[in-house]
Amino acid sequence: MQKQVVATPRGKVPRNLVEQIRAAVPQHLQEPSTIRSLFWWLYDLIVLLSCFAAYLFVRNLYYNLEEGTYTQKYVYFLCVLLLPMYWVGTGAAMFAYYCIGHECAHNSFSNWRILNILFGHITLGPIGIPYFAFSANHRAHHAKHNHLTDDRHIPWISERSPRHKPVSVLRRSSVLPIVLFIGMPVHMWLGVADGSYLFPFFGNISKHVTTAYDQMLCLVSTTYLCLQMMAIWNLGTAGFGLSPVEFAAWYIAPVLSGMMWLFIVAYLEHHDINEVHVFSEGAWTFAKGALETVDRIYGFGMDTMFHHATDGHIAHHFLPRVPHYYLPAVTNVIEQVLQRNGVSYKRYKHTKNPLAVFCDTFGATGVEVFEAHF
Repeated sequence: MQKQVVATPRGKVPRNLVEQIRAAVPQHLQEPSTIRSLFWWLYDLIVLLSCFAAYLFVRNLYYNLEEGTYTQKYVYFLCVLLLPMYWVGTGAAMFAYYCIGHECAHNSFSNWRILNILFGHITLGPIGIPYFAFSANHRAHHAKHNHLTDDRHIPWISERSPRHKPVSVLRRSSVLPIVLFIGMPVHMWLGVADGSYLFPFFGNISKHVTTAYDQMLCLVSTTYLCLQMMAIWNLGTAGFGLSPVEFAAWYIAPVLSGMMWLFIVAYLEHHDINEVHVFSEGAWTFAKGALETVDRIYGFGMDTMFHHATDGHIAHHFLPRVPHYYLPAVTNVIEQVLQRNGVSYKRYKHTKNPLAVFCDTFGATGVEVFEAHF
């Protein structure tokens, strides 16, 4: 029997490609292990708390030194020199912690839904993301990845562009510094593009939060987030004696840095320096959308630190419930299935650091829309 295939920019894709992949991946790799997930949650938590503790240690060391001495001036100079490194490093640790919450949203942290909800709030809260709104919007993105009108999670969609043709709203390199540091907070908190995650009752995000029950859950997440932020503020100011400026350096700057890492990784997962392909309703299929996402090998231990959100992204889009610790093995299986079918996919190994790759890709990505069956 001749296989049914459909042409795409990646090659001719069998219509049963997703079924082939699901059948090829062993079942045990598609199920989460609660024990392993808890281990990685605890590991990330220890790393993140160690970063915060290091800042407090150096700060207390400075204030305990005799004022005006050469040693105190040296420690002050060292603090100023290391502070940007602290922000970037702690932000990276915070993004890794976010990745655990991202798995909770896919129910790939545990087979127990209550644990996914609990640890989803615990891990997404510190970076300022309300769990239920994020979960609803993110699952909708996975259901229609690279769809012209239904994948509202992607920033290149613009309904005001001619013929609804997708364009990057981030094309001008002059806005790079602004977008890099406040793009995600503006998107998630103020609701630019999708609608606010804090109050997901307006904009496109409201399409995924339709019932009164879902809206109540989103309010629960927002309330929890506010209470958690208040607790962290009280811990920093009343507990550790930080001034508002010191609190901003200790906690707020790493949160913005974590959002920066989230923006960089998410952007590079869905943008190619050459061209991005999106599909209208008549041309879109789940497999074609998944094949337009991008795997990138950052190296230097970053792929493991970021729980393979970087180099296992295509596998994640084909099988969203696969836990991060199985993504390398599942990626190998998917690669074999694609090779058997003569289908290519986007996988890059970078010699530059992620920020340099981001700057190369940012604003250079072309967008092509496919509006008919192939």
